[in-house]
Amino acid sequence: GRVAHRYRWPLLLLSLLPLLPAAWLLLRGAGLELQVTPPATEAVRAVELIDRELPGRPPTIGFVFSHPTRPVNDPGFRQAVEQALAPLRKDERVARVRTAWDRSPPDPAWLARGGRRTYAEVDLRGRAPAFASMTFGGLAPGLYAEIRGQVRSDTLEVLAVGPAAMNHDFSRVARQDLRRSELVVLPLVLVLLLLVFGSAVAATLPVLVG
Repeated sequence: GRVAHRYRWPLLLLSLLPLLPAAWLLLRGAGLELQVTPPATEAVRAVELIDRELPGRPPTIGFVFSHPTRPVNDPGFRQAVEQALAPLRKDERVARVRTAWDRSPPDPAWLARGGRRTYAEVDLRGRAPAFASMTFGGLAPGLYAEIRGQVRSDTLEVLAVGPAAMNHDFSRVARQDLRRSELVVLPLVLVLLLLVFGSAVAATLPVLVG
């Protein structure tokens, strides 16, 4: 105890050294692992069976185009859809862009009953396991945002749908909620640590490590 008190500042600086690699990792960032080895449970075996029996699918992103007054059979509606999807037809990562007008007459399954919405599907290159394509979309990190950012329209409302869009939105909301909770929890923890330790240095160190 006497030695720790005598050399308290050098010991404090020494205890902060392990934080330097953590700070470097936080600033640099890192991608999540794409391949995870799950435990041997019934659910995991069911997923493995799905991937063995069902063929892999190309990763896809769906888009719904709508207008409050203009019907889909309006030539301007189709032109606006084609203009919004035009950047993707030039993207090397895109294998195929499908719309209701690929057939003549247009495929009614891709048109809403109200006549003011239509569906389009973008197939990306590569293959994703069947289960991944049905749940998470089978996309590499960041690819969805890059593809979605290219589809814009000045006249139509564009809504991304499907597993990839749902997974992206879920991750974004979870990230925002986590940041908001940290802004609330960390000050409360700091106050409690001040009451427990009675020292600003001793209370701040666990918060920095956390």
